[in-house]
Amino acid sequence: MQKKNPCSSVQHLENQLRLLEIEYNQEKESYLEQSESMQILRKVKRGICWFPLSVGKSYYNSLNNLVVEVERREDKEIDHLFEPGKTVSFFTPDLYTGTGKNLPFTGQVSYVDENRMVIAVSSPAVVEQLRDREQIGVQLYFDETSYKTMFESLR
Repeated sequence: MQKKNPCSSVQHLENQLRLLEIEYNQEKESYLEQSESMQILRKVKRGICWFPLSVGKSYYNSLNNLVVEVERREDKEIDHLFEPGKTVSFFTPDLYTGTGKNLPFTGQVSYVDENRMVIAVSSPAVVEQLRDREQIGVQLYFDETSYKTMFESLR
């Protein structure tokens, strides 16, 4: 019976991890490109985007997370796919193309009902950036859940 070399098993797992990182980066980049090129109205109709938003109050919730309340102002009859735990990104519209430009931060849905959502954000500066925008929207972000699980398993 031939013994397996433990180094080769570790090397195999390290190689799988590198390949997974490449796949993750390519898929995320592709998602972001598609997200920025898709028409805002199309995303709204698919239920993956709210635009335009009203930015409401911000506060620290019971878990000591900074959250901001947002409310959709239009298309309130359209069902949406937002739910607690989902990662979202914010964007500003490009009025010439009808698409959106992603802002450089994300948040996580804490609570959502029909037309109001509470989103955990990283800092008060994020809240100020949201309030400083004349027009702003929110959309579902690249879902990293399965990748996080695969990365943890390989590590």
